[in-house]
Amino acid sequence: MEITIVKLKKIVDGLIDWVREDLTANQAYLTNSWLYSVFNDVVLDDHNFFEQIKSLVEKGDEDRRKLETRLMFDKERANLPTIHIHYPNEDGNSGDNTLNTGYIVSEEVDGKDVNYFSRSFVGQYELIITGGNSLEVVMLYEFMDALLIAAADTLSYNFDIFRFSGKQLMTNPEIIPHLTFYRAIGLSLQSKKIVPSLARRAIGKDITFVGDYYVDNQKEGLGVSVSIESSNLGDVYTFNATIVSIANVYSIKWYINNVEIPDQYDFELELTLANAGSYVIKCEVSNQLGLTPNPAISNEITITVS
Repeated sequence: MEITIVKLKKIVDGLIDWVREDLTANQAYLTNSWLYSVFNDVVLDDHNFFEQIKSLVEKGDEDRRKLETRLMFDKERANLPTIHIHYPNEDGNSGDNTLNTGYIVSEEVDGKDVNYFSRSFVGQYELIITGGNSLEVVMLYEFMDALLIAAADTLSYNFDIFRFSGKQLMTNPEIIPHLTFYRAIGLSLQSKKIVPSLARRAIGKDITFVGDYYVDNQKEGLGVSVSIESSNLGDVYTFNATIVSIANVYSIKWYINNVEIPDQYDFELELTLANAGSYVIKCEVSNQLGLTPNPAISNEITITVS
């Protein structure tokens, strides 16, 4: 199952990583980088936005001022360059669910049939941006705003509905401490949760229906006048069984001198009789439907080899 806030964090992390990798790839010619093309001409009080944002993005893990993301609000990073991903509510009326117009499908899991149910909803999320000073927060806000605009195709692919806008938050000291510089981007996302049902049903396979066959209320027999005929070509004898039955559910066994011939289950039997002696060949046909006679025994053919 996909959890939207986790998915959103991965997307935001991925976008920042992309900017970092793009800077590395264009290290020799930074003017070709995406960050340069967007922010190099933005300067305030001798602060070049490109240089300042580049410095935050490129910092290593050992530097606490490296730009990072957090779920909900991390008070420990309230005065550091951080994007806190927070969701205050979900709108359950804007989506759908399985019980009316939602998504339902079933599939086999470990030999059992399982339904999958869904719930679609619009969630209101916030990217709360904090930093060490007001200018840093402004730069990071504009950086994330530009990233979200540039990643429209990625976001549209991942969410059914994606809208965002700047927000002014009311200070809540239980969430955001006093003397914290912050700004927020509000996100309206529609997504869907799909989860397997609690109920699992066993799947029946290889079902055999065993019934009785009746004609005029009388059980009909196989009628197997199982008969066999023989022919030979030298020492090779061929025996053919003709089965008369109202059903095609039966098995056949061949015998020579009342001893079953192993692994012979076809209508046709081929034997090589080269040694002198007398050989009696017959077959039996049996069924699992309760038809009589069971087994039905064919006529016997005697072959004498001298």
